[in-house]
Amino acid sequence: AEPPEPTATEPAATAMLRGRVLDASARPVPGARLVSAAEGAPRDRLLFASGPDGRFEVEVPAERALVESADEGELATILAGVFEPEAEVEPVVVVAPAVPLAGIVRDPGGRPLEGARVTLRMPEGLELRFAFPLDASRERSFQARTGPDGAFDLGRVPAPAGATLATECP
Repeated sequence: AEPPEPTATEPAATAMLRGRVLDASARPVPGARLVSAAEGAPRDRLLFASGPDGRFEVEVPAERALVESADEGELATILAGVFEPEAEVEPVVVVAPAVPLAGIVRDPGGRPLEGARVTLRMPEGLELRFAFPLDASRERSFQARTGPDGAFDLGRVPAPAGATLATECP
């Protein structure tokens, strides 16, 4: 029997990921560090940066992926860009300065409240600030439950003007 013929592996299909990074006032964010990760394969991450006009263009695997701020220390993602290789609409990533957000929830008598859900809500009408579609963007969620001592920690979160903190008691 003859040995099998060696086969060449086909290169993975790629596509151009084009989009923009804006702040919560719809202004371009130059030099924003970004990360793209295929959904279902978060370990396969590609790092890149936006240009002077807030736009980015990079070759990526031709599969659905999320684009977010790679620098959660300085900028936090409000809206992640959603890349679909065949989509007409470009992903838009919306960021704001990142701040640590932690605290204690207390009942009206001042006692710590365990099990309360704390949610950071973005400003009302945020999407109306943008003069183009945000169909290829997805809002990030920032929630935590309080512990027995009433404490919560949301980590570093975006802090656009008009954001509010909401609490739902158990």
